[in-house]
This record gives sequence, structure tokens and C-alpha cells, in this order.
Amino acid sequence: MIRCMLFLLFPLFLCDVLLSQDIHFSQYYNTPLVVNPANTGIFNGDKRLTAGYRSQWSNVVPWETFYASYDQKFIGRFHPDTASFFSAGLMIYYDRSSAIADLALASFNVSGSYTIVLDTSNLITFGALLGPSTRGFDRNSLLWDNQWNENTFAFDPGVNSGEPFDSDQVTYFETGLGINYRWQRSYRTHVDLGAAMYRILRPGVSYYNVANTKLSRRITLNAVGQIKTSELFDFHGFAMAEFQGPYREVVVGGLKKFYLAEETENHVEIHLGVGHRFDVAWFPILAIQYNNFYGALSYDIDATNVRKWKKIAPRTLELHITYIIANPKWLSKCPVY
Repeated sequence: MIRCMLFLLFPLFLCDVLLSQDIHFSQYYNTPLVVNPANTGIFNGDKRLTAGYRSQWSNVVPWETFYASYDQKFIGRFHPDTASFFSAGLMIYYDRSSAIADLALASFNVSGSYTIVLDTSNLITFGALLGPSTRGFDRNSLLWDNQWNENTFAFDPGVNSGEPFDSDQVTYFETGLGINYRWQRSYRTHVDLGAAMYRILRPGVSYYNVANTKLSRRITLNAVGQIKTSELFDFHGFAMAEFQGPYREVVVGGLKKFYLAEETENHVEIHLGVGHRFDVAWFPILAIQYNNFYGALSYDIDATNVRKWKKIAPRTLELHITYIIANPKWLSKCPVY
């Protein structure tokens, strides 16, 4: 019954909602290039590989999101103490629902940044992003009110839907700008404050030739910080506010980092924490850092359904993996702790 209702309501929001809100992650701090292109190159190391997966509402209306990125610094080999450096990155993501007409979003973006090192504790980074994106759906898998046979009380998929779609796929160009300020005392104590805007040019897209829907700009404000509280423990906090058209999202949270071993060749950390997307979900987080490998797992607990209809509370799982490559010190000197 729910599936049939979704099919009937689908035409009402197809050209509005589907062309508005972007992908999102609960662990947004583990998808740095999604949040802000100025995060390109802002990490302790030379090259960074990240990958993420989110399975959302898997027991109701499943959505799956895949994310991967690569970024690196370009620091002068013969002038490692230069007061500035460039970074570049690549990012791809794919968002799809198999339950509703194979709705999908695919994007491939290139990012670049320029970091001004004011001193060893203060850095300012300017970033930009651009690349193509594609949104689409499978119209043949949908059922419409015109296909309802009142005589047999059944749907007849052979009847023309009467919907004037000119295309079931649209392609547009993504643009973004951002700025990030970093204060750092050591690799265990630092703070990042950033602001970014995506869809600078507001591309016009539509599944109808007679319409030209402008995509809403996405504005993101975020803060991520870590402080050393003792030799064995750190506190990691994060907060983000995102605005896109009528949509608002606020995420806050914190983790406690436990250092089991801090040696260079045998570095082990365990992170335990919780985050909250306001009025939407709570999500406990477990992460492990082993040398240059990092993995994090979280599980969204729907804030409303936990109180009202626990039996069908949506399940949302999120996984992130990061690997950082650090070149020998004679080749480059990383100014980011």
C-alpha cells in the first residue's frame, strides 16, 4: 500500500525536491570535499584517499550513497618552508534509490585550493570546485493515475501515463567556492572554521523542455576541532549548519579519542562518540585509527520514530575509510599538523 501511494504522489515532487537537496552524511567531517572545497589539502600528510558509503532508510524506502575522493598538496621540493602552497583533488559520488524509479545522482568534481601559511599556527585556505553532475530516473518503472482502470480496479501499465516528460535525465555543471581558517598548536590540538557555497551559477535543469528549474545554492558553515586533554585522551568536536533553498540541516557532535599506542610505527587510536542531526536523528560513532589507516562506523537512530513507531524505525548505516600517505621529510614538509 505504501509503495502504491509513493507512486501516486511521485509526480507532485519529482521536479521540485529531486532537483533541490544534495547528498548529505552524518559524519560530514569524514567527507571533506563534499562540505568545502577549501578542505582540499588540509590534513596532516601529503596525499589522502577517502571512501564512504551510506545506506539510508533501508527497511522503508532504501537510498544508497557512495563517495570517494583523492587530494594532495604541492609543496616546493627545494623550498619546503614556503609561506604558501597549492593543493588539488578529485571527488566522485553516486546517490541512488532502487525503490522509487531508480532515482540517481552522479557527480564528478575537480577541486583546487591555495593555502597561505601566516605562521606555524595560523593558515587560511581558499578553494574552488567544478565538474559535471547528472540526475535521472526510470520513467518505465512508475505507475500513474491515468493508468488506473476503474472497471478492473487495477493498474494497466500499457496505458499512456499522460505525463509530458521530454527527458528522464538532466546534466548540469557544478560550481563551488570556499574558505577555511585553521588554528593549530600540534597535531593533537587544532581547529578548522569554514564556509562554502555550491551552485554558484545556479544551473537551470528540468525534465520538461518548457520549464527551466534553477537549482538552489547550498551554503555550508562548519567547525571541527580537537584538543589534547591528557597524554591518553583527546576530545574531538564538530558542528555544521547547511542551507539550501527551503532546507536546513544542523549537525553537532563529539568524540573521545583514546590513544592505545602513540608510537610512529605502531599508532593506535579508538574513537567513541555521538552526533545529532537536529530533530532528525542521533548517531553513535565508533572509529579506529591504525597508523595511516582510519575507519569509522555510525548508525542513525531516527529521533521521531524512536518515540512513536519503533517497529518501523528506518535503518541508516554509514561507513568511512581514509588512508593518508606521508612522503619522506626530505621531499616535502607538511605545514598542516
